[in-house]
Amino acid sequence: MAHKTRSQGLSSTPSRLKILPDEDILGAKLPSKRQVLSHFWHRHRSCGKTLGESASLTLTKVKSFWERAHISVKKDCRSKEQILCLYKEWQNLQKNFKTAQTSCRKKEDKFADELDDLFDIAHGDAVKLIKDEEDGQFLLLQRKKGREGSMASLDRKLAQKTMRRLIVFATFFIILPRFPFFTVQLSFVL
Repeated sequence: MAHKTRSQGLSSTPSRLKILPDEDILGAKLPSKRQVLSHFWHRHRSCGKTLGESASLTLTKVKSFWERAHISVKKDCRSKEQILCLYKEWQNLQKNFKTAQTSCRKKEDKFADELDDLFDIAHGDAVKLIKDEEDGQFLLLQRKKGREGSMASLDRKLAQKTMRRLIVFATFFIILPRFPFFTVQLSFVL
């Protein structure tokens, strides 16, 4: 029985499992598994980083999306482990691509179906910990198939609240200790 080679038309990876290295994670949604794997692959292959360094850099990028959505995340070590497990699962599927077993095909199909799902690094009690109901609904929508919903570029209410807190902090902990004669004037502003 002749064994097919790449030159005879057998590719090294099925098209549905192909991951192209991508330098950045873009979008207004929380990152998908495909985006995370793509960014990790770029860091590891194109930039020549180790697996651990690539996982750390990828996690930093992914966490920025979760922080922007105001959703608490797992510990870094758990999230890095999750990235490395995703990568190893993808690698194992690539290794077993040439086998004709139905169990391998089923695993490939399952993995390919889940690639565009949410890469979930949310804290176990994230839905309970979220104070804003809108953020909680966003997380639940992102966990569904198709990842419905998107983040706005700026949460105006939160920005105003943060600015007020910053002004109060600056007033009481920076300005007043240095310039006590402003005490009377600032009390009328607040």
